Amino acid sequence: MCVLIVAQKSRIDKSTFKKAWNSNPDGFGIAWREHNEVRYRKGIMSLKEAMKFYYSKKFPLPHVLHFRIASIGEVCPELTHPFELGWNTALEGSTKQGVVFQNGTEPDALKHIITVALIRRQKLPAGKWSDTRALGILIKELGVNVLNFLDAGKVAVFTPDKIYLHGDFEKYKGNLFSNLYWKEDYALRYKEYWKYYNYGNKREDDNNEIKY
Repeated sequence: MCVLIVAQKSRIDKSTFKKAWNSNPDGFGIAWREHNEVRYRKGIMSLKEAMKFYYSKKFPLPHVLHFRIASIGEVCPELTHPFELGWNTALEGSTKQGVVFQNGTEPDALKHIITVALIRRQKLPAGKWSDTRALGILIKELGVNVLNFLDAGKVAVFTPDKIYLHGDFEKYKGNLFSNLYWKEDYALRYKEYWKYYNYGNKREDDNNEIKY
Protein backbone atom coordinates (compact mmCIF):
# COMPACT_ATOMS: atom_id res chain seq x y z
CA MET A 1 0.00 0.00 0.00
CA CYS A 2 2.65 2.55 1.16
CA VAL A 3 1.95 6.13 2.12
CA LEU A 4 3.43 9.15 0.39
CA ILE A 5 3.37 12.49 2.22
CA VAL A 6 3.98 15.97 0.83
CA ALA A 7 4.88 18.09 3.85
CA GLN A 8 3.86 21.47 2.47
CA LYS A 9 2.63 23.27 5.60
CA SER A 10 4.64 21.79 8.46
CA ARG A 11 6.94 19.00 9.51
CA ILE A 12 5.14 15.72 10.19
CA ASP A 13 4.45 15.29 13.90
CA LYS A 14 5.82 12.27 15.75
CA SER A 15 2.45 10.59 16.25
CA THR A 16 1.70 10.70 12.51
CA PHE A 17 5.22 9.54 11.70
CA LYS A 18 4.95 6.50 13.99
CA LYS A 19 1.51 5.52 12.66
CA ALA A 20 2.68 5.84 9.06
CA TRP A 21 5.67 3.61 9.84
CA ASN A 22 3.67 1.04 11.80
CA SER A 23 1.35 0.53 8.82
CA ASN A 24 4.19 0.63 6.28
CA PRO A 25 7.32 -0.75 7.97
CA ASP A 26 9.33 -1.87 4.93
CA GLY A 27 11.54 1.20 4.70
CA PHE A 28 11.62 4.98 4.80
CA GLY A 29 12.86 7.66 2.44
CA ILE A 30 12.74 11.44 2.12
CA ALA A 31 13.59 14.17 -0.39
CA TRP A 32 14.09 17.89 0.12
CA ARG A 33 15.54 20.87 -1.72
CA GLU A 34 18.96 22.32 -1.06
CA HIS A 35 21.18 24.61 -3.16
CA ASN A 36 18.87 24.39 -6.21
CA GLU A 37 19.02 20.60 -6.19
CA VAL A 38 16.92 17.78 -4.80
CA ARG A 39 18.65 15.90 -2.01
CA TYR A 40 17.40 12.53 -0.83
CA ARG A 41 18.04 9.75 1.65
CA LYS A 42 16.37 6.35 1.60
CA GLY A 43 16.98 2.78 2.69
CA ILE A 44 16.27 3.47 6.36
CA MET A 45 14.88 0.22 7.67
CA SER A 46 14.07 0.89 11.34
CA LEU A 47 11.67 3.30 12.99
CA LYS A 48 14.31 4.46 15.47
CA GLU A 49 16.78 5.37 12.72
CA ALA A 50 14.06 6.97 10.58
CA MET A 51 12.86 9.23 13.39
CA LYS A 52 16.39 10.14 14.40
CA PHE A 53 17.21 11.21 10.85
CA TYR A 54 13.98 13.13 10.29
CA TYR A 55 13.84 14.99 13.59
CA SER A 56 17.56 15.76 13.88
CA LYS A 57 17.37 18.22 10.98
CA LYS A 58 14.98 20.99 10.03
CA PHE A 59 14.05 20.08 6.47
CA PRO A 60 12.85 22.99 4.32
CA LEU A 61 9.26 22.98 3.13
CA PRO A 62 8.03 21.42 1.00
CA HIS A 63 9.65 18.02 1.44
CA VAL A 64 8.35 14.55 0.61
CA LEU A 65 8.36 11.41 2.76
CA HIS A 66 7.62 7.81 1.84
CA PHE A 67 6.84 4.82 4.05
CA ARG A 68 6.93 1.56 2.10
CA ILE A 69 5.03 -1.68 2.39
CA ALA A 70 6.45 -4.08 -0.18
CA SER A 71 4.24 -5.06 -3.13
CA ILE A 72 6.43 -5.38 -6.23
CA GLY A 73 9.97 -6.27 -5.25
CA GLU A 74 11.43 -7.56 -2.02
CA VAL A 75 11.94 -5.79 1.29
CA CYS A 76 15.37 -4.20 1.06
CA PRO A 77 16.99 -0.74 1.28
CA GLU A 78 17.48 -0.53 -2.51
CA LEU A 79 13.74 -0.65 -3.25
CA THR A 80 12.67 2.02 -0.81
CA HIS A 81 11.66 5.37 -2.28
CA PRO A 82 12.50 7.80 -3.79
CA PHE A 83 14.24 6.90 -7.04
CA GLU A 84 16.18 9.39 -9.09
CA LEU A 85 14.76 10.29 -12.49
CA GLY A 86 17.17 8.26 -14.57
CA TRP A 87 19.30 5.17 -14.14
CA ASN A 88 21.05 5.95 -10.85
CA THR A 89 20.00 3.87 -7.82
CA ALA A 90 21.97 5.37 -4.94
CA LEU A 91 20.59 5.30 -1.40
CA GLU A 92 21.41 8.97 -0.91
CA GLY A 93 22.61 11.87 -2.97
CA SER A 94 21.53 14.94 -4.90
CA THR A 95 20.14 15.51 -8.37
CA LYS A 96 19.16 18.39 -10.62
CA GLN A 97 16.66 16.12 -12.42
CA GLY A 98 14.45 15.19 -9.49
CA VAL A 99 13.09 12.04 -7.87
CA VAL A 100 9.90 9.97 -7.94
CA PHE A 101 7.77 8.43 -5.18
CA GLN A 102 4.84 6.04 -5.70
CA ASN A 103 1.86 4.70 -3.79
CA GLY A 104 0.41 1.97 -5.99
CA THR A 105 1.66 -0.62 -8.44
CA GLU A 106 2.33 -0.60 -12.17
CA PRO A 107 3.88 -3.93 -13.28
CA ASP A 108 3.82 -2.83 -16.93
CA ALA A 109 6.45 -0.19 -16.14
CA LEU A 110 9.01 -2.97 -15.89
CA LYS A 111 8.10 -4.21 -19.37
CA HIS A 112 8.35 -0.73 -20.85
CA ILE A 113 11.91 -0.43 -19.56
CA ILE A 114 12.97 -3.22 -21.90
CA THR A 115 11.60 -1.21 -24.84
CA VAL A 116 13.46 1.91 -23.70
CA ALA A 117 16.70 -0.04 -23.32
CA LEU A 118 16.31 -1.57 -26.78
CA ILE A 119 15.74 1.83 -28.40
CA ARG A 120 18.74 3.29 -26.60
CA ARG A 121 20.77 0.16 -27.29
CA GLN A 122 21.63 0.15 -23.63
CA LYS A 123 22.11 -2.83 -21.37
CA LEU A 124 19.78 -3.02 -18.41
CA PRO A 125 21.72 -2.16 -15.25
CA ALA A 126 22.18 -4.70 -12.48
CA GLY A 127 20.49 -4.50 -9.13
CA LYS A 128 17.05 -5.04 -7.67
CA TRP A 129 14.03 -3.84 -9.63
CA SER A 130 10.58 -2.56 -8.80
CA ASP A 131 7.93 -0.70 -10.75
CA THR A 132 8.95 2.59 -9.12
CA ARG A 133 12.56 2.20 -10.17
CA ALA A 134 11.25 1.66 -13.68
CA LEU A 135 9.01 4.74 -13.40
CA GLY A 136 12.03 6.88 -12.61
CA ILE A 137 13.63 5.85 -15.89
CA LEU A 138 10.45 6.23 -17.93
CA ILE A 139 9.83 9.74 -16.59
CA LYS A 140 13.42 10.77 -17.30
CA GLU A 141 13.29 9.42 -20.86
CA LEU A 142 9.70 10.30 -21.82
CA GLY A 143 8.67 13.11 -19.48
CA VAL A 144 6.21 13.29 -16.60
CA ASN A 145 3.20 13.00 -18.94
CA VAL A 146 4.03 9.33 -19.45
CA LEU A 147 2.06 8.85 -16.21
CA ASN A 148 -1.13 9.59 -18.17
CA PHE A 149 -0.57 6.37 -20.12
CA LEU A 150 0.11 4.20 -17.07
CA ASP A 151 -1.96 2.98 -14.14
CA ALA A 152 0.60 3.81 -11.49
CA GLY A 153 -1.69 4.93 -8.66
CA LYS A 154 -0.52 7.95 -6.67
CA VAL A 155 2.81 9.44 -7.76
CA ALA A 156 4.86 12.48 -6.74
CA VAL A 157 7.67 13.76 -8.95
CA PHE A 158 9.79 16.16 -6.91
CA THR A 159 12.15 18.45 -8.84
CA PRO A 160 14.24 21.46 -7.80
CA ASP A 161 11.36 23.83 -8.63
CA LYS A 162 8.12 21.82 -8.95
CA ILE A 163 6.06 18.99 -7.55
CA TYR A 164 3.98 16.97 -10.01
CA LEU A 165 1.21 15.03 -8.29
CA HIS A 166 -0.55 12.20 -10.11
CA GLY A 167 -3.69 10.83 -8.49
CA ASP A 168 -5.93 12.07 -5.70
CA PHE A 169 -4.17 13.20 -2.53
CA GLU A 170 -5.93 13.90 0.76
CA LYS A 171 -5.22 16.90 2.97
CA TYR A 172 -4.55 16.17 6.65
CA LYS A 173 -3.21 18.76 9.08
CA GLY A 174 -2.36 20.98 6.14
CA ASN A 175 -0.17 18.37 4.41
CA LEU A 176 -0.97 16.06 1.48
CA PHE A 177 -1.23 12.28 1.90
CA SER A 178 -1.63 9.64 -0.79
CA ASN A 179 -4.00 7.80 1.58
CA LEU A 180 -5.15 7.85 5.19
CA TYR A 181 -5.33 4.09 5.74
CA TRP A 182 -2.30 4.35 8.04
CA LYS A 183 -4.48 6.10 10.63
CA GLU A 184 -6.24 2.81 11.41
CA ASP A 185 -3.28 0.46 10.81
CA TYR A 186 -5.21 -1.18 7.97
CA ALA A 187 -2.12 -1.88 5.92
CA LEU A 188 -0.54 -4.34 8.32
CA ARG A 189 -3.78 -6.22 8.92
CA TYR A 190 -4.28 -6.72 5.20
CA LYS A 191 -0.67 -6.73 4.00
CA GLU A 192 -1.10 -9.70 1.70
CA TYR A 193 -4.21 -8.11 0.20
CA TRP A 194 -2.42 -4.85 -0.59
CA LYS A 195 0.15 -6.75 -2.61
CA TYR A 196 -2.37 -7.70 -5.24
CA TYR A 197 -4.68 -4.70 -5.32
CA ASN A 198 -3.82 -1.18 -6.44
CA TYR A 199 -5.83 1.48 -4.63
CA GLY A 200 -4.70 4.31 -6.92
CA ASN A 201 -7.67 5.31 -9.05
CA LYS A 202 -6.42 6.89 -12.27
CA ARG A 203 -8.49 9.63 -13.88
CA GLU A 204 -8.08 11.65 -17.04
CA ASP A 205 -7.18 14.82 -15.11
CA ASP A 206 -4.86 13.17 -12.60
CA ASN A 207 -1.66 14.91 -13.68
CA ASN A 208 -1.47 18.11 -11.65
CA GLU A 209 1.46 20.47 -11.30
CA ILE A 210 2.03 22.35 -8.08
CA LYS A 211 4.75 25.00 -7.88
CA TYR A 212 5.96 26.22 -4.50
